[in-house]
Amino acid sequence: MRGLFRCAAYVRCATYSDVVPFSVISKVTYKTKGLSSVTAGFSRISSRCFHVLRDNKVFVDQKTESTMYHAPSVRTPTLEEIEEIAKSENLGLDKEKLKEYHAMLCDTISRTFSVLDKYIEPKDPIKYPRTPGYRPKPEENKFNAWYYKTDIQGASSGRLHGYKVVIKDNFPVAGVPMMIGSRVFEGYVPDYDATVITRVLDADLRSKILFLYPCRASYLVRVGHYCSLLTAGNLKRLSWERILGQVLGKSFLKCGGHIVGKAVCENMTSGGNSFTSVPWPVLNPHDTTRSSGGSSSGCAVLLQQKEADVAIANDAGGSARLPASWTGVVGLKPSQGLIPCTGLPQFWSPALEVCGPMARTVKDCALLFEVLAGDDNGRDTRQLNVPKVEDVPKYSQLLSADLSGCKIGLVREGFDGCEEDVARIVKEAANKLTQRGATVDEVSVPIHNDIPAFFFPTAALGFYKMTFQNDGFPISASDSYQTSAMASFTTMLRNRRGDLPVAAKFSMLAGKFINDNYGLSLYGKSQNLMRFAQEEYNKVFEKYDILIMPTIKYKAPKLPVGEMTVQECTKETKGMLSNTLVFNATRHPSISVNAGFSEGLPVGMMVNGRLMEDQRVLNVAYAWEQIRDGTSA
Repeated sequence: MRGLFRCAAYVRCATYSDVVPFSVISKVTYKTKGLSSVTAGFSRISSRCFHVLRDNKVFVDQKTESTMYHAPSVRTPTLEEIEEIAKSENLGLDKEKLKEYHAMLCDTISRTFSVLDKYIEPKDPIKYPRTPGYRPKPEENKFNAWYYKTDIQGASSGRLHGYKVVIKDNFPVAGVPMMIGSRVFEGYVPDYDATVITRVLDADLRSKILFLYPCRASYLVRVGHYCSLLTAGNLKRLSWERILGQVLGKSFLKCGGHIVGKAVCENMTSGGNSFTSVPWPVLNPHDTTRSSGGSSSGCAVLLQQKEADVAIANDAGGSARLPASWTGVVGLKPSQGLIPCTGLPQFWSPALEVCGPMARTVKDCALLFEVLAGDDNGRDTRQLNVPKVEDVPKYSQLLSADLSGCKIGLVREGFDGCEEDVARIVKEAANKLTQRGATVDEVSVPIHNDIPAFFFPTAALGFYKMTFQNDGFPISASDSYQTSAMASFTTMLRNRRGDLPVAAKFSMLAGKFINDNYGLSLYGKSQNLMRFAQEEYNKVFEKYDILIMPTIKYKAPKLPVGEMTVQECTKETKGMLSNTLVFNATRHPSISVNAGFSEGLPVGMMVNGRLMEDQRVLNVAYAWEQIRDGTSA
């Protein structure tokens, strides 16, 4: 008896690693050998031979492709569709030319799509078992900071072993729902892990060997050579105890963190306040009537409440540093490109997007940073001149509170319009850094207050292009793409636009207007002026090693109550970005650390440094932490 098995997706054979393309699975005809039903997995072993697995028994069907059922898998355009496209794009084609183009398009699409349909693109493996977790009830979610709680265990040892890691809910974690704070994406479940998720969970226990070992290679292991301690396969029968006993500073390259859940983020990551997330605002633990900042609002609150030790966030205008300031934790925006954004859906310009670690302490922030940083083998083309994973500095081990010779400038313009108590607290904190050997004085950077205007066209047009034309993924780079997410986002973003937040609708309208009336020239000018701003700041950094200002010029405001006008909502979600977005525009590393409190509310101090001098930025923040807490370095 013959049966026909149709599958809606590809499946992986339980005992084989090969994957059968959908186009192949959908055509398979196999002999049931008298079986009443078959639950089958497939492994392609040749173009005409398949394994059918049931109850650990393998049956082989060698029917040729010519006898298989073929279903049409490519839809070609109609002449009417081509005519409509030509009209909308003002191509000026008459009916005869339209017919010619239509014939060519049908032929080209049919041939090329048929070839594409035969293949499944490579996918990174999901290495660690997990369940989706659960959405916590209100009694488990006092400040509305949790989106989902999970229990995803990484490897049993490594640099983050024992650390509770929370993930901002715009980073895909395979099998765990991802809402990005918005009804637009409600119901979406990613089938892949972003690169930073893999780096947190993975544990390739390679350590830098600082002594000479007998190695199976044709030479002795020298400083800088890496041997895999996971199996010690290239070492000559050395016991774990002997190896580890002679290794100094076991600098594991990956980590083994424990992902305890996903944190609520603001609606499509589009605000610096914490009232836009669906369905509830994220409350500030210091005063639940006030904002906790955004868009990484949930991450900051869970860190402050010690429900997590470190958090993976992102920062396209201040999203890691703003909530760090208003909750009193640490948020780092590294030099752009040091941490790959591979797999991260992006609604803003890729020129602004940065992945950033958050933590309660500078040391833990530095530790997570060194785990996440490093080149991703060309899968994120924004990574230029980024060290390989094995060459990433051990930021946490290199921390030093000795600031001898460090020249610090207080940027005068960064204090313009600042609340008096905020300005006082930040200046007092900065001046105390002289206790660790630094010199501190004021400096003017006249261009500082104009940089938000440079930033706006890139942000608005970038949002329009990325969100409404590219459906959340850049298409101008040879990055690694997740087509399942792209397909889902296309449907959601095109069918649920009424659920977009005010900030997203504003950016869409602005971006569409700029695109239709100025083309890309205004985007180009915006980028050129941001590069000019970078050069102007670089000139200041020739004299100063570090520049300091308040992260936000005012303390956490009251959460809005009731309906808001568009103008009020925009002000409440964007008004706090004036200092933070400057360093997204210039790409310099920037960190927010708590400088003190006023009226029971935290005040953030933002420490900024030269491009790729992230270690110095961390050191100054670390030194201040030592002074503030009265601890020794």
